[in-house]
Amino acid sequence: MNVYLAGQSDTPADPFHGQLPLALSLDGAKWLQFPRIEGEVGCAGQISLVGPDGGTCMLSNTEIAPANGFSGTASAERAFYLVGVFAKQPDPAAPPDTLTVSAQDTARELTPELNQVFAVGDGRTTDGMLQTIVVPDGADTLYLGYADAAGLIGHPGYYEDNVGQLRLTWSRLAAPPESGKSPGP
Repeated sequence: MNVYLAGQSDTPADPFHGQLPLALSLDGAKWLQFPRIEGEVGCAGQISLVGPDGGTCMLSNTEIAPANGFSGTASAERAFYLVGVFAKQPDPAAPPDTLTVSAQDTARELTPELNQVFAVGDGRTTDGMLQTIVVPDGADTLYLGYADAAGLIGHPGYYEDNVGQLRLTWSRLAAPPESGKSPGP
């Protein structure tokens, strides 16, 4: 699922460009959590499968360029991690800043902007605490997918050889979660 196709209604005919990302309706929620995300995916067939946090999928880094008005995504430590974007009439001339994944790994609260691709991963911090995603003003849908490219560097594409699947549960929250509360398994 190509996160850079967020908001589009038709899957491209060419599998190089991937499939439409998963669209989750927010129904007025202001905060989101993903208590469980599990499964494995591969960026080049069955060569190396990784979980939602990514890993070494052919390479161990990512540097996807902004596209279609959405920001890029970058990681020096891993590749092929689950990403999300709150899409709202993107301006291809002025995408938001690219977020670095390592900076998001320890944050209990993620605050992406509209059209800013961010790492969802397994929905938890590196120490296992449940992350909360703050929904930006004006967002009504969260799109989940992947950012792929030739060698995981450059312009999005090369989705035709991706395999696998993830299963997830998510929660829409009308109020912020209680701070310091221990997450479930």
